[in-house]
Amino acid sequence: MSEDFQKAYQFDSLDRFTLKQRIVIRTVGYLGYLIVRLIGSTIRFEKTGWENFEAIKAAGKIPIYSFWHDRIIAGTYFFREHGIIVLSSSSFDSEYTARCIQRLGFGIVKGSSSRGGARALVRMIRMMKSGFEMAFT
Repeated sequence: MSEDFQKAYQFDSLDRFTLKQRIVIRTVGYLGYLIVRLIGSTIRFEKTGWENFEAIKAAGKIPIYSFWHDRIIAGTYFFREHGIIVLSSSSFDSEYTARCIQRLGFGIVKGSSSRGGARALVRMIRMMKSGFEMAFT
């Protein structure tokens, strides 16, 4: 795995944030991780259409995941430790979400429609071509 790809699984520097924001990011990111683990462990999953997913994987294709916001906790728990790369903005709010899901084995590519979106899209395409699975909300 190249250094560029490994970066997706590492926490970003918090230098651009104030001390108060850094404390919030670290605290909320960790609490979010604990909440997902706690709630997720109580969910009984029913897989509908799973054969489609298995067919995609069996054909050597790379799935692209899409999650509804109201299903994020369940989806995050279900797909934890799969190494899926998620597009995330560079905002304060997104930083603690990123840290939460990185603890669960997801990777992050930063970008949004107003900041770094094209660069993030190019990076995601490059990662998909290298075999990484992607997710969007």
